[in-house]
Amino acid sequence: RRFFGPVSLSVLAAFGHFAGQLLVARLWLVPHQGVFYLVPVFALAAVVFGTVNGLVAARLMRALPARR
Repeated sequence: RRFFGPVSLSVLAAFGHFAGQLLVARLWLVPHQGVFYLVPVFALAAVVFGTVNGLVAARLMRALPARR
């Protein structure tokens, strides 16, 4: 039995992606802490788009035959 499904993995990946973007933006592009005011917006986007992406992936995994 799998511990994580496609939706939870996709949401975690979306959070990792946004955290990486925020880190690069803070360290390289924006020289002040104001960039962290965007965390709630990015977190909401990560949940929404990660869920949508995970649902699409789950549907594709059910529809396509498994390869071994």
